[in-house]
Amino acid sequence: MAMQVSFYLLQEDSALSAPMLACRLAEKAYLNAQTAYIYCETAAQALEIDQLLWTFKEDSFIPHALIQKEYSKTASIHISHQMNTEQQYDVFINLHSEIPASSIPAQRILDIVPENTKLKEKGRLRYAYYREKKATLDIHKL
Repeated sequence: MAMQVSFYLLQEDSALSAPMLACRLAEKAYLNAQTAYIYCETAAQALEIDQLLWTFKEDSFIPHALIQKEYSKTASIHISHQMNTEQQYDVFINLHSEIPASSIPAQRILDIVPENTKLKEKGRLRYAYYREKKATLDIHKL
């Protein structure tokens, strides 16, 4: 199965932040009975995502676990700033600016690119990398 990568480009006037978009994408995966791995840039960002998943919507709950704190096989959403290759996921939500050094544990990648000159350049490098790997690519401007 070919890797499928969707890039989500946040525009300057977007009401969405990268962490908020990651939560929405994780919710969509959860509602579709899929597992997801949210790969964060830092431990602080992973904690932010953990908190947001509790509060970003009043009427929803998304079972999730921070991998560095706990490992829950029952939670469908895992969050970390370190790569987890022990398990395969349906969806890999990328908030990290670099291409993971180890293999990505999913065939479906959702790559979030914030409106920032340096981060957009790193996003272009990831796009070129995935294109070279013959991934199916699409772009969503938000």
